[in-house]
Amino acid sequence: MVASEDKLNTATQIDSVIFAEIPNQHAHPELHEAVKSFMVHGPCGASRLTSPCMQNDKCTKNFPKKISDRTLFDEDGYAKYRRRDTGLTIVKKGVELDNHSLVPYNPTLLLSKGHDKVTTTICNQESTEVNLCIDEIQQYYDCRYVSPCEAAWRIFGFDINYREPSVERLPFHLPN
Repeated sequence: MVASEDKLNTATQIDSVIFAEIPNQHAHPELHEAVKSFMVHGPCGASRLTSPCMQNDKCTKNFPKKISDRTLFDEDGYAKYRRRDTGLTIVKKGVELDNHSLVPYNPTLLLSKGHDKVTTTICNQESTEVNLCIDEIQQYYDCRYVSPCEAAWRIFGFDINYREPSVERLPFHLPN
């Protein structure tokens, strides 16, 4: 749980950390590409009624979001992030999308985003075809990727799970 003094309570604090706007492609090319790849919802709505998020002709994720010049808080205290009309667009699946369709992001975390899992195969140099790799146990390794968030969690010593001890004794009865 976040300590109360560390919580983002004002719109200014939130706007310094969380963004819901397309970054300028020339000023921040790497961030622009990451936002384009990972943080655009859709297309959905009238431009694509067959999108998986569509139900009864409405997006289940409540996109497109409303344009707002400042971050506001709803009646439950949740932030409705600033989405200014900057005029910048991203084309996704042939549809031009703007800040209405952006998922909120933190630039620092987004730029360190990577894949969660990697699968590799190792074959003999003589083996040119994957099909000749027969022993799957020796040929495939399921690799674990520790994300930046999980790494920070571990570095700060937070509990990864809450079971102590990690081994649980299971009672059972043998015949007689």
